[in-house]
Amino acid sequence: MNSEDIKKFVNSLINGVSHFLNSKGVLFEDANQLSANLLEEFSKPFVEQTKTPTQVINEYLHRNNIYKDSITPQNLGEEALREIISWGYNKTKHYE
Repeated sequence: MNSEDIKKFVNSLINGVSHFLNSKGVLFEDANQLSANLLEEFSKPFVEQTKTPTQVINEYLHRNNIYKDSITPQNLGEEALREIISWGYNKTKHYE
């Protein structure tokens, strides 16, 4: 993934998290830090990425006591789900 693809990927995840948490009545004010965490993980080469997008999201939300339940890709909306599927596909293609 190039830097523009990564930014689009992270933005769709942040939008999905924000929308989901808002729908649950949870105040989510620090999207910048979550965005930085996601950029840090997914700017790495595929072989160095050790977490899935939802693992990064859930770890951040749990660590900061923002949301206790686990968020799944389906919770993040159609655009983020498509981006996650595309990321997974590209990651597996890298290993062929």
